Amino acid sequence: PVCRMMAPLRLRESMLLLGGEGATRVNPRQASLTVRSRWYPVPNSTDVTYNFGPAKEKPVFTGKLTLKQGWDKTQYTWKPGGDLAAGQWRAVVRKGGQELGSVDFVVDPAAPLIGKPRE
Repeated sequence: PVCRMMAPLRLRESMLLLGGEGATRVNPRQASLTVRSRWYPVPNSTDVTYNFGPAKEKPVFTGKLTLKQGWDKTQYTWKPGGDLAAGQWRAVVRKGGQELGSVDFVVDPAAPLIGKPRE
């Protein structure tokens, strides 16, 4: 048997999904925001944390995902409790406290609303 060093887990890409596409502008009344991340190599098992918040402030929401054997994609969906503040926002992907990547987006009242607005 050949002994191989395990390659470090890397984030290949992360994108904000709205209407199935990568988005950079978000309506403040959007009912949910989903970040999809792709990993390489395919992780066996690891905890991944997603943080959402205004770009210059502490994240307002943290979600934790456990990857399962054979996954190379993860999706995390956040449902904001109220209208999002206009301006620069960021979703940060972390593993073990280390920031592996982020997705920047702008909350803009002129952006199209995808799906039904939040109640």
